[in-house]
Amino acid sequence: DVAEVRDFFKERTYEVRMNGKKAMALFIQKQSGKNTVEVARAVRKKLDEIKKNLPPDVKPRMVMDNSEFILASVATLRNTVFWAVFFVFIVLLFFLRDLRASIIVAVAIPTSLIITFLLMYLAGYTINTDSLASLAVAVGLVVDNAIVVVDNINRHRHKGQRPKEGAVFGANEVGVAVIASTLTTISIFAPIMFVGGIAAIVFGQFAAIVTMALVASLFTALMLVPMLCSRFLRVHNSNSSAVRHPAERSLLDLFYRLGEKVFAKMEQLYVR
Repeated sequence: DVAEVRDFFKERTYEVRMNGKKAMALFIQKQSGKNTVEVARAVRKKLDEIKKNLPPDVKPRMVMDNSEFILASVATLRNTVFWAVFFVFIVLLFFLRDLRASIIVAVAIPTSLIITFLLMYLAGYTINTDSLASLAVAVGLVVDNAIVVVDNINRHRHKGQRPKEGAVFGANEVGVAVIASTLTTISIFAPIMFVGGIAAIVFGQFAAIVTMALVASLFTALMLVPMLCSRFLRVHNSNSSAVRHPAERSLLDLFYRLGEKVFAKMEQLYVR
């Protein structure tokens, strides 16, 4: 005999149960490069259509949905950006004591992230939990360059330079230092992209996205920030409080006086 043929069921190697009852599992895998969230929405829509034609005792349910993790990561990144912008604005307002300068630096954060998303798209990276986690880490790095440039431009403006001159000279004066500082940080992350093995899979995307975010922050600090400073940054003289709105004057002056008290206390501690 060559073989023995029998009409028989394949031997069961696993069992699926749902709430203690027997069930059947169906796995849906998206194609490479497709959007996980869109695929999950399409599956849910199709599942609602299929339910109408099923017997009453058959109840399909979606047990695991990877799009939920991605949406949660997006919400986390959104909250991270919001609080980063908020605290950066408060800290800068506390130290620089300039409302417009603080707003300009706060605007630089989402602008840098938008440019980073564009670079990710051009490089072929998709939005997933790993890339969103990388962006959340990069949020704290993209603000440094803008702070340095705005502070130096603000210093030139207080010396009496006109808006455009102060923006140009202020940005040029610290441009080389900002570029060098960014390149030193990039030199830490960039080599990780060229390692092999499991490390490349785990950390390669993280290093690439952080590097893109640093490049975006450098572009924003040297291109966008000086332009915003030349148009919106104002230098207040001793009588500037008289032309402010009363509510704005009282709130800002209260905040500034609080800062003065904190600085005075710190100075007393240093003297001791």
